[in-house]
Amino acid sequence: MQVRKFEAKTMKEALELVKTHMGPEAIILSAKDNHKGFGLVGGTSVEVTAAVTDEVLKRKLLAEKKLKEEARMRFQR
Repeated sequence: MQVRKFEAKTMKEALELVKTHMGPEAIILSAKDNHKGFGLVGGTSVEVTAAVTDEVLKRKLLAEKKLKEEARMRFQR
């Protein structure tokens, strides 16, 4: 099982990162507001911890490899 943390300015951006890197079948384990600051500006952020099984991640990566570059960029959006 793969577990990763993602940090973004908003929850929507964090969930988009999860979907892009781990796929739509990822499970959100936790989400919290980060008040200590994000980047150089020091604004607030959201931290999301997500998990996905190794099998699902391998299928996602295999499917992405078979796509052409242009189709892969559209798929990731």
